[in-house]
Amino acid sequence: NLSRVYLVKDQNLNDKLRAVKEILLNQSETFQIQKAFESFEKEFTKAAQLDHRAIASVYDYFSFNKRFYFVMKYVEGRDLHSHLVEKRNHYFDEKTVTEWAIQIADLFVYFHSLPSSELGGTLHPAHLIVDKENRITFVNFGIGSSLHYQPRYYVPDLLSPEQMCYSSPESIVGNVVAQSDIYNLGALMFHLLTGVNPIDNPLLIFDFTKSLRPSQINRYLSPAIEAIICKAVSLKAEDRHTSAQQMKSELEAHLALLNRSKEPKPAFLVFVDPINNVSFTITQEKTVIGRSNKNSVDIDLDLYDKDHVVSRRHAIIYRESDQFFVEDTNSTGGTFVNRARISTNQRYLIKHNDLIRLSEITFRFIAPPPPFKLTLERQKIDAESFFERGEELRRTAKFVEAIEAYSEAIKLKPATARFYYYRGYVYAENNQLELAILDFTEAIKLQPDYPVAYNSRAFAYISKGKLDLALADFNKLVELQPNNEVPYQNRGFVYDIKGKLDLALTDYSQAIKIAPNHAGTYYDRASIYVRKAEFDLAFTDYSKAVEIKPDYAKAFRRRGNLFYRRGDIERAISDLDRSIRLNSEDPESYFVRGDIHDFLGDIQRACEDYYKGYRLRGEGYFKKERYEAAISDFSQAIKFSPSDPTVYVKRAEVSVKKGYIKRAISDYKKALELTQELEKKAEIEKLLTELENLES
Repeated sequence: NLSRVYLVKDQNLNDKLRAVKEILLNQSETFQIQKAFESFEKEFTKAAQLDHRAIASVYDYFSFNKRFYFVMKYVEGRDLHSHLVEKRNHYFDEKTVTEWAIQIADLFVYFHSLPSSELGGTLHPAHLIVDKENRITFVNFGIGSSLHYQPRYYVPDLLSPEQMCYSSPESIVGNVVAQSDIYNLGALMFHLLTGVNPIDNPLLIFDFTKSLRPSQINRYLSPAIEAIICKAVSLKAEDRHTSAQQMKSELEAHLALLNRSKEPKPAFLVFVDPINNVSFTITQEKTVIGRSNKNSVDIDLDLYDKDHVVSRRHAIIYRESDQFFVEDTNSTGGTFVNRARISTNQRYLIKHNDLIRLSEITFRFIAPPPPFKLTLERQKIDAESFFERGEELRRTAKFVEAIEAYSEAIKLKPATARFYYYRGYVYAENNQLELAILDFTEAIKLQPDYPVAYNSRAFAYISKGKLDLALADFNKLVELQPNNEVPYQNRGFVYDIKGKLDLALTDYSQAIKIAPNHAGTYYDRASIYVRKAEFDLAFTDYSKAVEIKPDYAKAFRRRGNLFYRRGDIERAISDLDRSIRLNSEDPESYFVRGDIHDFLGDIQRACEDYYKGYRLRGEGYFKKERYEAAISDFSQAIKFSPSDPTVYVKRAEVSVKKGYIKRAISDYKKALELTQELEKKAEIEKLLTELENLES
């Protein structure tokens, strides 16, 4: 089948622009055409039900003279293929590609959530349009390919080279899994970040034992983005990200680091006059200084200029990268830099500690500290200096720069375990677990008796679900520190996860023997007793935990649950009330107390508690990006309190994250109907208008 796309005007909607795809059939027999048309109708119906911001909406279809047409939203922009052709042998910046990749990953999350996905074949750059706001829209979801009566993923008789270069090894032979899409995205990111088209060497280009790694092609790439790409294009599907959501989360964490590292540091204008102990912050590219009460200047000196010697728009300070310039805007009293008057309407470079006088008012200019240059002559800076710089950056949450500093220290002194450990620690803090594990492992190789490295690597393994490896590390810790309670606690935790309850009890008991005043260990051991149905022993341990730590909310909640089991309702409610007073954000306390109120027949209080429990748990799921679970809990909360507008707003926010725009619009409308406060109404109306414009 041949196809083309037209830009058209919809005369029924004031000439609103639409895109119309025309498909010319190559079938000649009448029954073939009829069957193709039936298949086309089914495919259109599926496509019209798709509801995601990054999918171009499909509005209508028709046929004429052996041609099929469908009408879809017109997206103004250029497809990624055109961008790549234009930048042949060049690459896009890391931040831009990360933003695009997050949007594409979110699209895959949506497709994978559908009962049967509508996406047809391998995602190609030509299928993705980038608009002027850098948003990705997917414009080809298999309509047309369905006329060959093929399922979502199919193996043509011959894959074109362009299809093959983005296709995973298993999809080429027809064995497609969700990780095939992850490979597809990884291959596309490789192309965008290196400028090297995988078509030059399909599949083999991602064997990095024989081919160049991304950072060897583009030396400006961070280790984190390279790790994400390399994992995504792994030869085996099981070695890739387990889901599109996991890859999206890693990309979002990486983008947060990139954004944080790019924030400009402020400069300051400080009054020289000690009476006016005031300074003004300069962060913008253009800062207007003057005297006005009409908000036409950025720094208003009206309060400090009693004699009105400063002009309304006296001067402008410009920021260009790490340099600052001042310009006099034809002021009456003049602008002076270090006592020399400057000409009007010309920019003059200003430096740290320069004196700037506006007529009779003098400031000292304080420039931001210069960026830490990793290109300084290494022979003048030893490894410890880089490490100390890394520590300073880590403590101020500047993680990208910290990693760079640790890496420079490692280059200068590669046999220092401490350098690898702290770089691994930063990777782990930012959920870059594969890189963290590599660094912890290197630290242990260099220093086999490094307890904190074993501990940190074990927790990274736990986060990755590799419990046996975590257990091996905790075994080593127990060997290294037999009189320390922490290794026993942590090993007990792993045994607990693995369901080896007796071994967990043994370790928790040993930890208590070593440190008998640690409330958390009693709590953990009590939880094991509950699972073993040894409730009296559990009760004793929970009681000991709250004795040691009277503000231990979770222990009160668990003990309250045991009181409820015993039929001691009064003490159960007392413990649960106290748990909620100590931590009003714990949903489980509300659920248990709700069960007790329900048992007592107090339906109103039960509903209030269930509502709070579901709402709080839904908020927790939202923060953890478990969006479907959040939607489910918010829906339950609405059942128990259908007149509360805040839960409709929260469910709408989650629906937007999932791309369920129609559902979000419906919830915002309901919230608007229930809201009484004018200010909140205005906020909801604004959000609703934005979504309705987006949908149209």
